[in-house]
Amino acid sequence: MSDFEYFLSRVIPASAGSVLTALTLTPLDVVKIRQQNSPFPTSSSSSRCRSCGVVLLQDGLGSLSALTKHKAPHLFTPNSTSPKGVFSTLKSIYRKEGLRGIYGGLSPTLLMSVPSTVFYFTAYDSLLTHFNNPVLCGSSARVFSAIIVSPLEVSECLKAMCIVLLWVVRCAFGVVVR
Repeated sequence: MSDFEYFLSRVIPASAGSVLTALTLTPLDVVKIRQQNSPFPTSSSSSRCRSCGVVLLQDGLGSLSALTKHKAPHLFTPNSTSPKGVFSTLKSIYRKEGLRGIYGGLSPTLLMSVPSTVFYFTAYDSLLTHFNNPVLCGSSARVFSAIIVSPLEVSECLKAMCIVLLWVVRCAFGVVVR
């Protein structure tokens, strides 16, 4: 087997695994972010209904408990904005935005995870042939992988910060910045 064939035998499975992981977990990340950004309070220790003052108790899965449903039934009308569970939030996103909404953020995830995973597995295999210590090889490969991917993560964070700052300027001053 040539070096190139050996390299491809590592790159293709690592890439496929990374893509499958991203396709599986991105919808859950979208749901998590939507629930965190929801205007409805989600912390059971300090959350109260804004209209009646009833303490809102969570069931641990993102839904309100049965006790809260009993004490504040007005929160559970069909038009209410009460927090939803994971699957109902996912269904709601799919109905309103389709697959594009569910897989929002897939591109940056793939941009960071595929190179990181490919580099990690390739470096791990290469190091393992020279050293007979899986812990040392695994940790070294992970450090090298993080060093390679960190600039991509920083650029994504900076891009997100710029978008937020432009939105703040537009809202605060009524200025449209292009």
